[in-house]
Amino acid sequence: MQLLKKLHAAEQQLLAAFAAYFEELLVQPDNCTLIPPSAPVHPSNSSSIVWTGNKTDLVELIYALHLAGVFNNGKADVKLIATCLQQVFNIDLGNYYDLFQNIRMRKTGQLKFLDNMKAMLMKKMDEME
Repeated sequence: MQLLKKLHAAEQQLLAAFAAYFEELLVQPDNCTLIPPSAPVHPSNSSSIVWTGNKTDLVELIYALHLAGVFNNGKADVKLIATCLQQVFNIDLGNYYDLFQNIRMRKTGQLKFLDNMKAMLMKKMDEME
């Protein structure tokens, strides 16, 4: 039971850390200029941070952040979050809804990326004790 509480707390800390980081990017126009959701996303080379993971991992994170309600008091929709993070991370996700459907259809390990992040964070916290 203690391990479950520890895992849940780590998961909440991880989501809060991501939310704080991305919220900071969203409120600073120099770091993320939002474009209208209907406009096509064209990554620019001016971003100082580039997503080097796979697209599906970022989509998994986008949906988790959306469902956690961590942007705009839970009022930011997936499209807005995806649009901004594509700009921030200099990546074009294409049809991220299809990528999300692929995540849903996984037979095992639907949340591979989030589970891996949580495991890495837990390992680091354990090492620091």
